[in-house]
Amino acid sequence: MCNEKLDTTENVAKQDVHIILVIDNSGSMQGRKIHVVNNAIRNSISAIIEAQKFIDNVTIKLSAMVFSDDTKWLYTEPQVAENFKWKDITVEGGSNLSAAFDELARYLCKKENGGQMSDLDNVAPFIVLITDGMPTSSDWESRLTALWQNDRFKTAYKFAFTFDKMYDELVKFTGMSNTVHYANTGGSFCESFPTLFIAASYMASEEVARQQSNPPKNGDCQES
Repeated sequence: MCNEKLDTTENVAKQDVHIILVIDNSGSMQGRKIHVVNNAIRNSISAIIEAQKFIDNVTIKLSAMVFSDDTKWLYTEPQVAENFKWKDITVEGGSNLSAAFDELARYLCKKENGGQMSDLDNVAPFIVLITDGMPTSSDWESRLTALWQNDRFKTAYKFAFTFDKMYDELVKFTGMSNTVHYANTGGSFCESFPTLFIAASYMASEEVARQQSNPPKNGDCQES
C-alpha cells in the first residue's frame, strides 16, 4: 500500500479529471444485470463526449476495472472519452471485492509509485462501484479499511450501485448513504446513469475554476 503526498501546483487552468468505474463481472451478474450495465456505460461515454465539448478547463479521462476472481483494467491507462471504446463485458467466477479494493488503491497512486495518476491530478476523482451481492472474499472489510488510507480515495467523489444486497456495506465504501443506490434491470437505469457522469464533468470544471485562486494541498501515495 502506498501513501503519497500530492504536489501543489500553480498551473491549474487545465487539468485531467478521472472517472473510475469498478464493475462486478462475477457469475451472479449473468443475464439482464450485465446487459443493462453494458448499455448504461456505453450511454455514459457518449454523454461525456458531448459534455466535453462545452468544458474547456478540464479533460475528462475514463478508467474501468472489472473484478470477479481477479481484477482487470479494460485499458492500461486512463483514456479520454472519445478514445474509450466500450466492449461488452462478460461474467465469470466469484466476487473478489478485496482484490478490487487493493487494485484501486494502487491505481490511485502516481505513475512513479506504480499507479496511473500524474503530478497535476489535483481534482478529486469520481469513483463508481457497481455490484450485485455479497463478496466472496472474506477479508473485504479490512481491505476497504486499507483503501481508506489512500488520500485520493478519501477525497474522491464515491458512488455505488447494487442490484440486490449490500446497501449498508456499500455505504462503508462511499462514506455516505445518499451516494448508494439500488440499480434495476429496466430501462430507467440505462437512461439515468449517464446523468451522473454529466454532473461529474461539470462539478470537476467548477472545482478547477475555484482552484485558480486557491490551489489545493492534498495527500498522495508513498511507499510504506
